[in-house]
Amino acid sequence: TGPAAYVYSGMFSYDIQQQSPTDLFALNWHNFSAPLSGIGEFQYAIYEVAASSSSSSQANANANRLMFLEWTRCGPETALTGTNVTSGWIRPALLEGYRYVPCVRVISGSGLVSAERCAVGVDVGSVSAGLGPDSPPVAFLFDSPAPPGQTKKVVGGVNIPSGATNDSVTL
Repeated sequence: TGPAAYVYSGMFSYDIQQQSPTDLFALNWHNFSAPLSGIGEFQYAIYEVAASSSSSSQANANANRLMFLEWTRCGPETALTGTNVTSGWIRPALLEGYRYVPCVRVISGSGLVSAERCAVGVDVGSVSAGLGPDSPPVAFLFDSPAPPGQTKKVVGGVNIPSGATNDSVTL
């Protein structure tokens, strides 16, 4: 067997854990395979978990998740941000106080559907970045202003690595 497949919330090779924008979302995935007939395409979905469920066990959170974005085809893409993701939202915006969990599955060249793989998810609300030896990695996404009728998109981000201190981060 090959390396395990991973799905991440955000633009980096780890899950961002918080975000404040309610109209943007990013996800990426790696190491998926379909050994017998190859990968035909990827599909992604986003689940919503109430804040009271997201902090409890992963099994409980999975049992309490609701579909936010139905399974959506994205062809061979392995990363999506901004309007690529938001065009299929069931509601026009993410809700503060909820966790959003992106999942990905493979449709093989012969039409077989794999089991879904999911990220831990991202909590939407105000973002705080603590620095210090025990701090988790934090990523901030920046969006661009959009003309009326168009959706904002992610234009950049800042990655603060795990364990960063006040002396090691300059913005």
